Amino acid sequence: MMRTFNFNISFSIVLIAFCWVQGSWAQDDAKLTLEDWNLNGSVKSIAEYSYGARIEGDSIYVDSSMHIMLPPDCHTLEFNMEGYMIDFLEYMYRPDGSSAKHYAYEYSDQNTLLSKVNVKTGVNAVPYDSLVLNKGGLLMEQWREYKDTIRLNKRITYLNDKSSKPILVESISNGIVSYSTSYEYDSLSRIENCIKRAYGSGRNYMTEIELYDSLERMIELKTYGNDVLEQIETFEYNDLSQKATHRLVKIPEYDAPEGPSYRDFFKTFHYDDNNNLIRIDYYDRDGKVSNQYEYVFDSNNRMLYERYYDLWEYTRELDEELSWEYSIDGLLKTHIHRYKFLSPTLHETKDMYTYDVHGNWLTKTVISSDGRNSYIIIRTYTYYN
Repeated sequence: MMRTFNFNISFSIVLIAFCWVQGSWAQDDAKLTLEDWNLNGSVKSIAEYSYGARIEGDSIYVDSSMHIMLPPDCHTLEFNMEGYMIDFLEYMYRPDGSSAKHYAYEYSDQNTLLSKVNVKTGVNAVPYDSLVLNKGGLLMEQWREYKDTIRLNKRITYLNDKSSKPILVESISNGIVSYSTSYEYDSLSRIENCIKRAYGSGRNYMTEIELYDSLERMIELKTYGNDVLEQIETFEYNDLSQKATHRLVKIPEYDAPEGPSYRDFFKTFHYDDNNNLIRIDYYDRDGKVSNQYEYVFDSNNRMLYERYYDLWEYTRELDEELSWEYSIDGLLKTHIHRYKFLSPTLHETKDMYTYDVHGNWLTKTVISSDGRNSYIIIRTYTYYN
């Protein structure tokens, strides 16, 4: 079946596509509600299908038998009347294929997730069954991987029974700690430092040590690899703001002829009157601006442009630009990504959206100049009355 979509197209595009596959539909227990999925109205279900496409003149031709390069191609979601997801199906080509992922969700009367059942295997994969232990005045919570096993995947130790502040969070795989985060607090329960560790082969191979000021703003970050200091970052702030204005990076040079020393790099952050970040300047070791990010907002604080400049030999050359265009109702109409890729000229990708009366998008069309990497995503919705 062939369908034709007419657009007024004038662009030169080379596309590196399909990032939506990795991001927008990655099955995530943190995305369980209509709000999490950025949906409007009383949505009952979504069916989403992705097709390859080609461009001829001002028209885009879509073949329903033509699938995009990367799986999955199809998704369906179902929500209950309270707006919580109760069914998730993701598949490539056929819903009964071996690549299909299918989960069913159940909730308590308070909308707490009780179960996430793999429909194909019947296994309940909810890691929310917890054991609460009180050891030496410390509250310890251990989260099981599955309800019918005792293998743990998370263990949290809290400051005390009445506090929600953790002092140790551990991720456990097959009985071995793979990641840990420890916290220390002052007498007013304000965080003073945080130590994050990643382990491999039974030893510590990556450590980050964060230090905070009395406003709980990070002021220093040290990174170690195999217990060797790799980088020191320091942060500066203006007044009581939580947003840093300066960031200094010091990288040790252990093999320098004159002995161990540091290479210094720093960047500065600039904000507008609405506290929007509008520019980041990157400085090299000679104190010269080498790279620059620029951000432009409209009067509603919506992003219009994000630009990256390479400053080389006193020239300011645009390397990358992202732009957004909105409808009068504030809906995203067009998103354009211009960038350099193995060429001194800027290439371009263009995303275009259409919407239903509820403000949920119906089509997302990604186009390229040669047409070989173009595709379209089509959604259909059902709503509760």
